[in-house]
Amino acid sequence: MTGDLRFGLLDRAESARENGHPAQVRMRGGLDYLFLASLQVVPSALLVIKDGKILFANAAVKDLFGLHPHDILNATPDILAAEPDGGRRIRQMAEEAVLNSHAVTGRLACISADGGAVVCEACLKPVSTQDGMYLLAAFQDITEHVRLQESLKKNEEKYRNLLETIGAAYFEMDALGRFTFFNDAFLSGIGYREEEVRTASYRRFMDDNTAKRLRELFLDLYRTGRSPLYFEAEVIRKDGEKIFVETWVSLMKDESGKFSGVQGIARDVTEQRRARLALEESEEKYRLHFTAVSDVIYTVAPDYTILSISPSIEHFLGYTPSELIGRPFPEVNLVAPEYAQTLIDNARKVFSGQKTESSLYAFVAKDGTRKYGEISAAPIMRDGRVAAVLGVARDVTERIRAEKAMLESEKRFRDIFDNVSDYLYFHYLDGRLNIDETNKAGRTGWDFAKDDHGMINIKDIMEPKYRHEFDAYIDRVLRNGVDEGYISVLDADKRVRVLEYRNSLVQEEGKVIGVRGSARDITDRLRAEVRLKKSEEKYRTILEDIQDGYYEVDLGGNFTFFNDSMCRMLGYGRDEMMGMNNRSLMDEACAKKTFQVFNRVFRTGTHDKGYRWDLIRKDGAKVHVETSISLMRDNEGNPQGFRGICRDITQRVQAEEERKKLESRLQQARKMEAIGALAGGVAHDLNNILSGLVSYPELILMDLPENDPLRKPISVIRQSGEKAAAIVQDLLTLARRGVTTAEAVNIGSIIEDYRKSPEFMKLETEHPDVEISVVCDEDLLPVIGSPFHLSKAIMNLVTNAAEAIHDRGAITISVRNTYLDTPVKGYDIVAEGEYVAVSVSDTGAGISEEDLERIFEPFYTKKVMGRSGTGLGMTVVLGTVQDHKGYIESESAEGKGTTFTLYLPAARVDTEKEKPRDMTNCLGKGESVVVVDDVEVQREIATQMLTRLGYSVRSFASGEQAVEYMKDHSADLMILDMIMDPGIDGLETYRRVLEYHPGQKAIIASGYSETQRVRELQLLGAGSYIKKPYLIEKLGIAVRTELDR
Repeated sequence: MTGDLRFGLLDRAESARENGHPAQVRMRGGLDYLFLASLQVVPSALLVIKDGKILFANAAVKDLFGLHPHDILNATPDILAAEPDGGRRIRQMAEEAVLNSHAVTGRLACISADGGAVVCEACLKPVSTQDGMYLLAAFQDITEHVRLQESLKKNEEKYRNLLETIGAAYFEMDALGRFTFFNDAFLSGIGYREEEVRTASYRRFMDDNTAKRLRELFLDLYRTGRSPLYFEAEVIRKDGEKIFVETWVSLMKDESGKFSGVQGIARDVTEQRRARLALEESEEKYRLHFTAVSDVIYTVAPDYTILSISPSIEHFLGYTPSELIGRPFPEVNLVAPEYAQTLIDNARKVFSGQKTESSLYAFVAKDGTRKYGEISAAPIMRDGRVAAVLGVARDVTERIRAEKAMLESEKRFRDIFDNVSDYLYFHYLDGRLNIDETNKAGRTGWDFAKDDHGMINIKDIMEPKYRHEFDAYIDRVLRNGVDEGYISVLDADKRVRVLEYRNSLVQEEGKVIGVRGSARDITDRLRAEVRLKKSEEKYRTILEDIQDGYYEVDLGGNFTFFNDSMCRMLGYGRDEMMGMNNRSLMDEACAKKTFQVFNRVFRTGTHDKGYRWDLIRKDGAKVHVETSISLMRDNEGNPQGFRGICRDITQRVQAEEERKKLESRLQQARKMEAIGALAGGVAHDLNNILSGLVSYPELILMDLPENDPLRKPISVIRQSGEKAAAIVQDLLTLARRGVTTAEAVNIGSIIEDYRKSPEFMKLETEHPDVEISVVCDEDLLPVIGSPFHLSKAIMNLVTNAAEAIHDRGAITISVRNTYLDTPVKGYDIVAEGEYVAVSVSDTGAGISEEDLERIFEPFYTKKVMGRSGTGLGMTVVLGTVQDHKGYIESESAEGKGTTFTLYLPAARVDTEKEKPRDMTNCLGKGESVVVVDDVEVQREIATQMLTRLGYSVRSFASGEQAVEYMKDHSADLMILDMIMDPGIDGLETYRRVLEYHPGQKAIIASGYSETQRVRELQLLGAGSYIKKPYLIEKLGIAVRTELDR
């Protein structure tokens, strides 16, 4: 009963007074008889105190303290104290309650009715009345509660010490899966500190799949109550290492019997698991499996009535505890008949006060099946007599069955200690083994005779050359409290065995008495690992020697193994590829197709040969491979992944594609040649014929009145003649293939001339809602070619762009210097060098992909017949670009617009008198500059410009040459071409130079836009980035800026 409940009646009395009912609280001498009478039925000892004197005591005072209520009236509460300081403590509580006007609770040692002392929980509450301040004091005996708490604390400390001694990882979790308790072995196993683990969820220490699996296991455990639960799980340590643990988990319940969480013991089995898997993959013939079985703990009365039995009996024999508790042991017939007499004989021994060793029995389960168990029992003594028997039964059914099936197996001892396969032992600081605390494995692992057990010393079985290390081992244990490692020992046949041990110091009452530990024979595991390593090395050598790529992926497509050829094929390092998913190496369409092929292999188990993969290398280049795919299975036949061999067929595929492209181009060239020949043959005669169709209608119309009915048909004849003349003009343009006029042309000037031409003015008149703008770079390089043909090509592009815009829109003509060192769209190879790029972009209807492929065919058009165009405009453009040894690139999106870009080779010649420039800020001071470029023309241009600016220049045709030079020389600045083929590029050149000259200054040059590799080079320390072609002013500013940085 809490303090608040104890004073419920008094609280109601105070409430009544405050609400205007003083008659209910009128008291004789300050206290109401009815109220005092009600206090008599309260089970707690109650006192009413005023001015430090006891005015009232209920009947429970006599039961608790042995004092009659009348005998203590007017006495001070000190009379109840059992300790000298108790009276002062009661007065302090009373003063605090009155001073703060609230109840005060505390523990006090009080006198008891039997003359001893009890621990009471005392609660003093002030009550203010018309007669003054009263204290209502309640005392409740909590002696048993305190005793239980102290006992629980001792037990917890005992079990905690036990867990720490055996080195097992113990933990407790609440119903939400949060850790509430754990020992040091648990923290050591996962590598976290206590504050990092407490209240953390178990999900923090494993991946999502493992956490999900454990959640299902825990939910099943909560639903069924079947305990303990055994499982193996992968746990992630704080340092990222993954370990495997085997765990036994059982339910915990609170005092009310409700589920409150789980408790468990875990053991690190990582090494066993690794050794087992390695042995299985190496086709080891035999494997050893351990099955942990929980014990059944029970108590039996002298009349053989079952007093208690643990829930694990249901897992063992199928009975629930409620079916057995209260029934005589012989009545339930749990033991097979042939073992009944042995059980009775052993029970009589225990009831006579003797302790029995573990004995084997056959049991009959609830479903009639036969089970085997080992029982050990001991008497529970009370007042010098046997009050009950405590027994422990262990399910050894599987072991017995295995022993019967395999006659080679030896018997095991029946208790938990000797059932462990590891060597468990205790030795003194001088190395002597305590046989009583050494398990069977530790005693018999060396085949010593029983008479010799007392003489065994660890140093005697250590390999002689390592015995001198024993003293250092003892020093480590004494200094650190623990030690773990490996020890080389000799068995009875003098064969070397390697043990893995873990030991801890044992102290009693602060005194070191010895060392307790465990060891495991890992000799066979080490030998298996050596055999496995040799086997893996053998096959790895074979795989690395083949030119084709070899790979293995798991069922999710993640790479688990591959050879160096596979890495070279894809351009990734081993660390990058390990764990990479194969879908990241292909586009979406290829990934979908690949999944279907892998899925078919998985479902059917059949091999797939000759499947083509289109993969994407690390550098973005595509590589075509032909691969085989086969299913990998584990020793039990379960699918575990895929393996295959990849052959790079990129060159073969490219050759095939190139052949098709050449055939298409040959066909196109033949068509163009035929049209050109046709145009050259008939254009002259057609012009003579058309002159009458165009000129005479013009003369006739001049003489006809405006309202003459013949004007319309004659106008139609004239317009038809003009369209036919335009077609002939394009035919003539095609006929003049192979530019005969070759002069230095400024494309910007050609565009300006076109904008002033009647054709352009007519275009603006016919398309008033189309805005046409021109953007030209300054210092455009000239182009060697025919002004007529180039003007015609630009006019055709602008005319087509205008006719593609049906309402309002815009056309942009842009001209810029550029540098090509990689193919443009539609071409496999381009001549590296400087170009003038002319782009015509519109915001019109766009061109479909199908039409874009045929856009340059003669007479192929989507325009309305008779509206405009001859069908030869784009053919003329293509022919002009080819005659100028240039390239054309087209991009279009339906509904968004189209862009055509002409790349025309630039020439370093003067088109007009060069204007004088102020180069003062660009001049050098004799600094040394190294130019690295694989194109000779570019090296010469850069060298001449820099020499004219006052720099000392050395140039090299490859990165390798430049690196070799820089080994023994230095330079104030390097100018690095970004792309050089063959050989190393600018990034790799700079990396190697930095090894000899850290902090080397450099600038980057390329015809490309800025790329990721350019940014990587700048991160290494390179300065600005300039685009080709070189202009002396821009180059000079970039060099001067970097040198002055």
